[in-house]
This record gives sequence, C-alpha cells and structure tokens, in this order.
Amino acid sequence: MYYYEIAAKRGHGTSMTVLAMCYEIRKKFKEAFALYYDSVVIKDFKEGYYYLARCYFYGIGCDKDKEKARYWALKAHEYGDEDVDNLLKLMK
Repeated sequence: MYYYEIAAKRGHGTSMTVLAMCYEIRKKFKEAFALYYDSVVIKDFKEGYYYLARCYFYGIGCDKDKEKARYWALKAHEYGDEDVDNLLKLMK
C-alpha cells in the first residue's frame, strides 16, 4: 500500500483508485470516497466513474445521492465501462 500512497499523492489515477479500494476494505469509507472523487473530478480519471457512481448510490463515504450516482454511472457507460451495467439496472 505504501507505493500506492506515494503514487496517489502524485496524482496517478490508477493508484488513487486502487488505494481507495484498499481504504474500502479497511472500512475507511470517507478516505475512499475522497480518493475516488479526486481521481475523477480533479484528475479526470475515466476508469473511476463507476466507483464514484457506486459511492453515491450506496452512500459509501458520502450521503446517498441517486441523481449524482446516475450521472456518474451514465458517464461510465459512455466511456464503455461494462461493470456499470448492473448498477444502472439497480437504478431503474
């Protein structure tokens, strides 16, 4: 995890997302959300769209917000992320 932390601090999108997943496993949900958010909104790391949508949908580290969840899920779908399809089905 040490090297992911270094790379994440330098703004590496993949490292930010992997580190956020590690935080989720350790139940550090606010830290996980913050990294997902930064990787997507600040770094425009498109692979993180799904994870941000999932956070908003389930309230992982943030308040549940179906509108924001749908927005980021649709962005992930536009990008071609197949993982988001199941999340979109749950939103109907």
